[in-house]
Amino acid sequence: MKKYKYFDNVNKNAVFTNQHCQFCGACNDCLEGVYFEKNGVESVCLECLSKLKASVFIPNEIQLKVKNDRDKKVSELSFTPPVAWIQNNEWPVCCDDFMEFIGEWDKEEIIRQSGNENYVIYFEKMLEKETLNRIEDLEILIDDLGYDSVAYVFRCVCCKKLLAVCQDY
Repeated sequence: MKKYKYFDNVNKNAVFTNQHCQFCGACNDCLEGVYFEKNGVESVCLECLSKLKASVFIPNEIQLKVKNDRDKKVSELSFTPPVAWIQNNEWPVCCDDFMEFIGEWDKEEIIRQSGNENYVIYFEKMLEKETLNRIEDLEILIDDLGYDSVAYVFRCVCCKKLLAVCQDY
């Protein structure tokens, strides 16, 4: 399976469907089309995505976060499997490049990844200040992950910093 710069472990982290690819008719490794947004795609297999038969719409405000080699990076991101956003596409940028999506984390995964560090402090370090300012109780948010809230975790392709983007239903 193709390795994507901005999407780690497609088999584990992508949202697949049983619906056949609308481009080639394949029934394996088909991505859920709803996340392709404005392209009218119902289902696309990874092979057709790699052949550039469908792309993910990248909002202008996300594109403008990148300064150098913007067109190249936006193009690569648009032919990357999409994140199953609950709300808007909020793909983060670090070190002037899009970050790599490494998965949705729940409380158990945060605890596992935190090692010997307090998991609440560990998760707090992964959140942007704007997000932290909106949260009244971080432990309640962590307990809610996987239920009414989701933490999409990204890693910088350059400095390896982790960032969690939280959305809720």
